[in-house]
Amino acid sequence: LPITLCFIMSAILAGSIRLINLWLNNRLAAYIASDISCEMYSKTLFQGYEYHLKLTSRHIISTTTSDIAAINSLVIEPLLNTLSSGFIAISLTTTIFAMDWRLALTSASVICGIYLIALTRSKKQLNKLGQLRSRLNQERIKALQEGLGAIRDVILDKSQNFYIDLYRKTDKPLRLENATAGFIRTYPRLVIEPTGLALIALVGYVLVSQGGVTQALPKLGVLALGAQKLLPCAQKVYEGFACLANGKESLINVLNLLDQKTTIRSTKNSREVLHLKKKISLKNVNYRYNEDTSNVITNLNLKILQGERVGLIGRTGSGKSTTVDLVMGLLKPTSGQILVDGKDLNEGDQESRLEAWRSSIAHVPQNIYLSDCSIAENIAFGIPAELIDMEQVKLAASQAQIAGFIESLRNGYSTNVGERGILLSGGQRQRVGIARALYKKATFLVFDEATSALDSETEKGVMDAIEGLERDL
Repeated sequence: LPITLCFIMSAILAGSIRLINLWLNNRLAAYIASDISCEMYSKTLFQGYEYHLKLTSRHIISTTTSDIAAINSLVIEPLLNTLSSGFIAISLTTTIFAMDWRLALTSASVICGIYLIALTRSKKQLNKLGQLRSRLNQERIKALQEGLGAIRDVILDKSQNFYIDLYRKTDKPLRLENATAGFIRTYPRLVIEPTGLALIALVGYVLVSQGGVTQALPKLGVLALGAQKLLPCAQKVYEGFACLANGKESLINVLNLLDQKTTIRSTKNSREVLHLKKKISLKNVNYRYNEDTSNVITNLNLKILQGERVGLIGRTGSGKSTTVDLVMGLLKPTSGQILVDGKDLNEGDQESRLEAWRSSIAHVPQNIYLSDCSIAENIAFGIPAELIDMEQVKLAASQAQIAGFIESLRNGYSTNVGERGILLSGGQRQRVGIARALYKKATFLVFDEATSALDSETEKGVMDAIEGLERDL
């Protein structure tokens, strides 16, 4: 009875330990993956504007979501399982070794040999499958972005089948890759189980032949129970190494993004603003996007006085938007200087000056990005809902000539605008964007063809409102 009770308690304790270990492993893996994902997103957002011009959004999205999910399931969790299963496997082998070292050595050699052969044969294939998965996932995201992003043209052109085929050409191979990798990670267990049974039968035959059933039975019992526990542990160790090989490409993508040095420092607690007091000057400014292209801006000299309204006019491709990006401090001149009240924005040791200048600017682009949330949240963009100043929202909406429309809606400023503002007209989206700029109370307003979607009467009203603003804007 005492032995029976001890056995029952041991079984319950072992089960409890496995449950706790599983829970802790999954929690720890989730925390690690979340930390990496958040750090990657932070590193991406704190890169300069030029970085985002060069890197495609599908690469960033794929790495931040799919590659992180891959390293969570193919690197972090398998690594934790490998550590715990490896410890159990070593303990079991040591116990069997203490009872019969020849039996333990033979069993361990057969099991380890099969898994080593399987791992050696599959490692290169798993690496290639991992590279294929990473590439196909980016192409699949691209197919989704293009098809959904241009849905009006897709419907008008009846090109649905083109985008369906484009998606299918990436989705099907991607899922087949996952199936192949899953088979490679699992199949050794199906090989080693019959091999193990054959080994136990062979050992049993030898032991019975040498010493009879009475002497063979205890050793066979230990070997059978040990194999029952050892094989799953050995399988998890193998799967861990196989998953690491399959997740190598995703891990490289993640580490490459994590290894980047941010070009914009975190300004979470900074409220510094560089107000324009006299003038902003561009002196002999040249700019090109990379070394292989010619200058977009050549020897530009420009002076804007505080309180002035200045318009840039020129043909498409003449460098108007690039000039605006240079003035806003989003791009750094290839050569020349951009001076605010005589101080160089891009002076090497004055990074805080450039960040303070950016904080003084409100920008209204030609294509306004609107979030899938309320009008008020889109006007007070980037501010938590509970911290929005509704009086300032209403004032900005009034100045942008859209307050009447908003207040005529059933839910007013709480009305949801839909994804990318799809529930608003083009002109309404532009006026929400203008209201967003005015809500910021910036001292330097930049309009990049921001009234192009407005009718002439509304445009005149918006421009009159802008002209009516205080001259320190």
